[in-house]
Order: sequence, then structure tokens, then C-alpha cells
Amino acid sequence: VPIAILAGWVSAGKPEMRAVYPLNPGVVSGQVSFLTHALTQLLYYAAWEILFRGVLLRGLTPRLGFANANMIQMALSVLAHFGRPGTETLSAIPAGLAFGGIVRHTGSVWYVILIHWVVGTAQDAFILYG
Repeated sequence: VPIAILAGWVSAGKPEMRAVYPLNPGVVSGQVSFLTHALTQLLYYAAWEILFRGVLLRGLTPRLGFANANMIQMALSVLAHFGRPGTETLSAIPAGLAFGGIVRHTGSVWYVILIHWVVGTAQDAFILYG
């Protein structure tokens, strides 16, 4: 979690990230509380991780082996980042592989949901509040 907060802080300092995030314009204008935004983000990151690291990684591993399944889920996750800032898209490569490894090691997708959510929520907090 401390590394995830640090990653959020580093990314919040990049102008290309500040131009895109937070995705929810209501939290920027103050129409939505940060807590509501953070809880909504938890649902977003849970769906993301369940799809890529849960369904794809776990579904493909028995047929293709872990290494191939991890590469495929990472590649598809990176493709889903296209249109986002380049630094985010490139960071999805090592993050996707690491998240796949965490899921394999722990047997659970919940750890990567938490990590991904902390990175994104910390980034938004640093962008909004400094």
C-alpha cells in the first residue's frame, strides 16, 4: 500500500495525468464528495481486476499455462489503456505482469483490486488536494 500511494503521488505530478484525472468531473467541481468518488472508483477497479486478472488470467491459465495467460491478460489490459496518457499505458505493462503474479501467488484478485484502487485514489487525492 505505501508503494501504491507513492505511485499515485508520482503520477499526480505529471501534467498529462493531471489533464485527464480525476475522471469524475463531479469530484473536481465539488458536486460529488471525495468519499463517494473513492467508493465509485473501488467498483471500477474491482470490475477491471476481476475481468483481467480474475476471468482472463484464471480462465486461460489451465489451457495455456501461467506465463502465456499472464502475457495475454497484460496485453489486453494495456490495450484497454490506449487513449490514456502514454505514461499510464506504458506502466500498465509491468503493473499487469506484477498483478498477475500477485494473483497467482495469493490465489486472490482482492489484493490487486486494493493496490490498483489505492494508486488511482491516491493519484486523484494528490491532484485535487496537493
